[in-house]
Amino acid sequence: MKTTSSTERKNKKRVTGVIHTQDGSIVCAKLKIKNGCWKIKTAQWPVSKVFKTALTLSNGAQSALHAQWHRTLPDAELEPPLRAPNSDTALTPYLDPQRTSIILEALSGQLTSIVTEDSFLLTFPLAFRKEAPPSFLSVFCEDGIVTFGVVTARKLEAVFSFPQSGVSCVEASAARIRRYWVHVLKRGDFPQKAFVLDRDSKISECDGLEVEKLTLPKELYDSSAMKAAGAALTALYHAPAFKVPDERRFKIHRPLLLKAAAVLLCVSLVTALVPAAANIHAERKLGRSENIYNTKLNENKALQNLEKTAGELSAKVLSIKKTYAQSSRWGNLLQLLGEIKPDDLFLERLGSDQIQGSENRVRIALSGWSRSETSVTEFISSLQKSGFISGASLASIERDAKNKNICRFRVLCTMQPQND
Repeated sequence: MKTTSSTERKNKKRVTGVIHTQDGSIVCAKLKIKNGCWKIKTAQWPVSKVFKTALTLSNGAQSALHAQWHRTLPDAELEPPLRAPNSDTALTPYLDPQRTSIILEALSGQLTSIVTEDSFLLTFPLAFRKEAPPSFLSVFCEDGIVTFGVVTARKLEAVFSFPQSGVSCVEASAARIRRYWVHVLKRGDFPQKAFVLDRDSKISECDGLEVEKLTLPKELYDSSAMKAAGAALTALYHAPAFKVPDERRFKIHRPLLLKAAAVLLCVSLVTALVPAAANIHAERKLGRSENIYNTKLNENKALQNLEKTAGELSAKVLSIKKTYAQSSRWGNLLQLLGEIKPDDLFLERLGSDQIQGSENRVRIALSGWSRSETSVTEFISSLQKSGFISGASLASIERDAKNKNICRFRVLCTMQPQND
């Protein structure tokens, strides 16, 4: 994919972006420019693989986080990381503080900047369209939601999202944004060109704007990879950024520590060769002794009967232990929910599934609605304080489409077994 020749990318040939998904994994996109083309490589791994995260992101990365865009007001006094500092855009992105703290902990030491996950609406047209205009409207549809990014003077000014059920809804939403821009914000610089980022989009009209379907590398037609790559390219373009905790000392020494760990690993492998050879000889000798023992055992009927009885008893003991290990705490969970649930918070659904690779731990999903976002936060905090619930986190929260006085939420947590 040909790129724009720009002074912004003279000193940046490699960029890396990551996104922390809701299923507990990290998606990484690495972009390298070669012969005027972007070479893209994507990868995904569980967030629990800390060593892989440190190695893959050893040179630092831009992280994309979900943000809510609100109109920028002069008297806004929220501090980072809730709000992008020094925001001079028409709308300001705000982060969820709880999810932000979780991601900062998971990627501690690897981040060079934090940007909104909508940044691809700015960076993709500038990076993958030759001589892109300085102002344009980006359009992206996914899961029944259409998202518009308003870019003026190569700067992401605002992001709007609307439900959509067809092409006509997209055009109506674009007209609504234009009216807001002109009559509410009192601005006359609304873009005259629109870029559509969907591969299968049928959008051909957008409130009279010139519409162009942007062709992207095939690796980027995945939602998570798209957001990670969009974050990576913010190293080249101006996008709303949030404050990153100062960990410069760790970043300076991290490459050296990784190299030292690799050297120690090689030395350990070489040192282990001699004991490994001795173990092979000992195992062969032990195998010959076992053959002699088994021959003698097969010739003794009394020992055979004793071995059979011991095997039956062992199977019964294992069965009892397995049954006890698989016992759960559903009664305790239901009692806990009844005790900690705020009065204005109501649960509608409770789902569960066994955590893969564990016979004892159960992943719980709780969904419902509340009249206050504060009640949801208190509910999650109370869950986390219980002795057998861990990893309580807010998966999603949004205002109800029909009743704006309530917000719907979804909480994820893990229930520990009785014998933990």
